[in-house]
Amino acid sequence: MEKKIWGKKERLIETASTVVDLLTLEKDSFCSWHYHDFKYNMFFVLEGIVEIKMETDLKMLDAHSFFVVEPKIKHQFIARSDAKLLEIMFTKPVLEQDIVRLMQGGKFINGQMYTEKELDERGFNGMTEKDYE
Repeated sequence: MEKKIWGKKERLIETASTVVDLLTLEKDSFCSWHYHDFKYNMFFVLEGIVEIKMETDLKMLDAHSFFVVEPKIKHQFIARSDAKLLEIMFTKPVLEQDIVRLMQGGKFINGQMYTEKELDERGFNGMTEKDYE
């Protein structure tokens, strides 16, 4: 846990392209006015009210809301109440095609697993288990 002028920062996850920190902010505190050359900054508020100030915009976030600041955008967070948030920093590209599907998703019907393709072939896609009672 790292103590900051605005509260505490706890590193939860760190990989080559992503960092997730839990920030505990004290009311009426703020971070430095800054920007990142390459990182995206996503703020997901767990508790409290946090303002994200940017050069041309201001976003007010409350519990369960989030906002992404793109690289090169000057910004800072301001705690309008005691708050907890996840700061998720990442770089792009995130490769959407970086998945190897071993089995297609689907639904359980009467305890049996059916893939989307199997449901389509049987004309059942979009139905739920209640439709079979």
